[in-house]
Amino acid sequence: MLSALFSRCTPRTSSKTQLLIAACVWTGVGLLLTTKGLCLVRYAAWSVLLIIMAGGICLGILKGKFVLDPVASKIITRLQLKNTPSCLGGLFSIRNWLLILAMIVMGKILGTIPLAATIKAMLYTLVGIGLMYSSRLMWIAWQQAPASLNQGSK
Repeated sequence: MLSALFSRCTPRTSSKTQLLIAACVWTGVGLLLTTKGLCLVRYAAWSVLLIIMAGGICLGILKGKFVLDPVASKIITRLQLKNTPSCLGGLFSIRNWLLILAMIVMGKILGTIPLAATIKAMLYTLVGIGLMYSSRLMWIAWQQAPASLNQGSK
């Protein structure tokens, strides 16, 4: 009885829609983190700002390529293989949700510890650029997903 009610009230989406949402989440969070990093040093000298931007972009792309791309690929594969329509909360695996929670906690800790604003800015920018860089895989997968992934089975 309870499981039937839960099943009926669960928001369900197609795999293609979940790919779109995942891409938006990664891009949006990446943009917010990059913006936060650059806002931390907005009154710094141009040379400092350029160093942080260049370092954040270069290191962020490396992080994206070697750390986040494999995670994004696993998420894409998982979403493409799911029966549709499926629970929107199942967008990410439990392990991914725990990683997201850990990243939020680490971000809160980073915001409170006494580090130089330039170091914090570099870290925020690095992670933000990495997320935006790796989100390209989700955007490509969403764009190339067949229409049948959008239909779902009933």
